Amino acid sequence: WPKSKYHYPTRLFEAVRADLVELGLGPMPRHREILNWAGKKHNPYMEKHEDKLRWASGRELRSRGDVFFFTGCTGPYRMPTVCQDVYDVAAVAGVSLAVSPDEWCCGSIALRVGDRGLAEALARHNLEVFEKAGAKTIVTHCAGCYRTIKKDYPEILGELPFEVLHVTEFFAGLVEDGKLELTEGELTVTYHDPCHLGRHCEVYEEPRRLIGSAPGVKLVEMKRNRSGALCCGAGGGVKSAFPELALSIAKERLAQAKETGARLLLSACPFCERNLSDAGATDPSLKVQVKDVSSFLKERLKMK
Repeated sequence: WPKSKYHYPTRLFEAVRADLVELGLGPMPRHREILNWAGKKHNPYMEKHEDKLRWASGRELRSRGDVFFFTGCTGPYRMPTVCQDVYDVAAVAGVSLAVSPDEWCCGSIALRVGDRGLAEALARHNLEVFEKAGAKTIVTHCAGCYRTIKKDYPEILGELPFEVLHVTEFFAGLVEDGKLELTEGELTVTYHDPCHLGRHCEVYEEPRRLIGSAPGVKLVEMKRNRSGALCCGAGGGVKSAFPELALSIAKERLAQAKETGARLLLSACPFCERNLSDAGATDPSLKVQVKDVSSFLKERLKMK
């Protein structure tokens, strides 16, 4: 694959991991187990693929449309409420999202731990799913999926025939177009920049504009934010192989959130929300309510 034009240190480490896998020196045992399952059942969570759309219970889904909601794996299998919230917010704005049970894992985990062969197979399958759905725009709530489809897929597949948006970009546009109205209520919040959304793709302002569009909401920044934000600790295969390290990093981030005095910590990645919440559950002194931006937005909606 061609050399990336962005975030060279990240690409350097990923290239080293890929070389190690090719030499038979990787991936790590836990990562190998996860990748084997992703190859067989198309997700890294040891879940059945046919359970992919359990989150959509009671919702009438369409398989074709201009806007395709790529749900990923963490949402459907571990945080289904986030998928529901994304779908429901779009519906209030009059946007019917296309969803397919045939989508597979985006391949982010495979790429991060060095299995480029699996990542390419997953990417090529998903491209066929997008084309079959007639998608002109791909929307994803997972920062890892977003970075993979937007930045990695063009390197694997060539130029993509559709636009790729993170849900914060998508919803920010809907708010600015007057298609979503938010209720008023005083609240102080802080925002955690996911690595894949922030440093890797430089999406910093859209989530903040979206949060700030809620009347009465005050956004206060942590001392480390935007390109200098501390990782939540879950990415790059860390949470699966080194869970204690992942929680340790998340606790440091929670301490930074508490310093702001905010009542709510928002993020825009299910990996981040899950790991930060897990860390808070292990240490009551760091307990901070953590919520996805899409869920926060749904709670603030003026229903039409």
